[in-house]
Amino acid sequence: MCGEVAPSDVSLNPTVNAFEPTDVITDVNVPVEAMEDAVIACIKANTPLFFGCDAGKAAERTKGIWDYELYDIKAAYGYEFGMNKAQRLLSGDSSATHAMVITAVHLDESDRPVRYKIENSFSDAAGEKGWFMMTAAWFREYVFQVVIPRSIAEKRWSEVLDGEEMIGLDPWDPMVSKGSWVELMAGRAGVRMCSWM
Repeated sequence: MCGEVAPSDVSLNPTVNAFEPTDVITDVNVPVEAMEDAVIACIKANTPLFFGCDAGKAAERTKGIWDYELYDIKAAYGYEFGMNKAQRLLSGDSSATHAMVITAVHLDESDRPVRYKIENSFSDAAGEKGWFMMTAAWFREYVFQVVIPRSIAEKRWSEVLDGEEMIGLDPWDPMVSKGSWVELMAGRAGVRMCSWM
């Protein structure tokens, strides 16, 4: 530690990014289906989108696969993981560790996602020359946030974002800890949608 700092001299602003400080990081907490719908709308509008996820879970990095059922944990260890997304986030077992871009979505006959095509930043040595595949089940479990342009986002989510009623989160809350890099991407031009349900 370089010198001593009195507690009154320290302030914590977890939302400072490289360009300018902001007072508040704002997310619209939505059901994961709303995030899926937003991704579909972006891709149909030929608009790739930024997202934040836990890239270390159920992953085969060299092959570029994120699949919730990639490993048969029960067969290997005799038990199954029992925590849901919210419990994993609150316990610290999972958090947003990486950001990438969704560039395509494969839909089933009911227009629901089956899998997504991801442009990653790990280099062209990982995945298929830097491209990854993420299953819809993996998205539901490990994607915490997507940034949707306001021009594409459903009006109701923009209205929630612009509304007066907000729930403040402590700086150590798991949803705050990953905020600044996504805030940088969202700015006022996008709606940051998050889901930990």
